[in-house]
Amino acid sequence: YVVWAFMFGMACADLTARTGSLGAALAFHAVNNAFAFLLVAGEGGPNSGLALFLYPLETIDPNTGVYEVDFLPPDAGAWFFVATLIMQLLPVWMSWMAARIALRR
Repeated sequence: YVVWAFMFGMACADLTARTGSLGAALAFHAVNNAFAFLLVAGEGGPNSGLALFLYPLETIDPNTGVYEVDFLPPDAGAWFFVATLIMQLLPVWMSWMAARIALRR
């Protein structure tokens, strides 16, 4: 979460510096929120009725109190988390680049 939030903050800071106001950063944040609510969500979560794609949420085993993650492959290593981070940062990067191209004109 920290890496994603840092990269998002840097993108918002760049848009604010380029335009001189918070308008572009606020619009960028609104697009990001729309992406989060309308495209992907956790199954059974509070916004799952709006999402196009659902993924299973982590569950806690009531007997042991241990987290069970259903969507991880059995041999998931560091590559899985790097791939997940890239897939989460890709829409942020694409939205940021679209905003920069639009602001250049």
